[in-house]
Amino acid sequence: MKAIPQAVLGRSCSGAGNLRKYLGGDWAGIIARIQDGYLTDMGFSAILISQPAENIHVCMEDEEGTASYHGYWPRDFLRPNPYFGSMDTFRALLSTNA
Repeated sequence: MKAIPQAVLGRSCSGAGNLRKYLGGDWAGIIARIQDGYLTDMGFSAILISQPAENIHVCMEDEEGTASYHGYWPRDFLRPNPYFGSMDTFRALLSTNA
């Protein structure tokens, strides 16, 4: 049996930030974790990432401007989420091997 972790990209970096928004996790960070062996050292051979489509930028009219950091409120299925990186970086993630 294999384990496949889910990487919620908006949360996949360390550091403080507004928990109602993206915290800086992106596709380049996941590529780095694959290449440095972090994921394979834990026995993972695949990952499930947040949806790559562009999401709504504000989902609540609160003073923090809460965002859809998890990736499940798509705004445009044909554009990448700009918080996660460019389409070229997404393609690089798809072709990255451990």
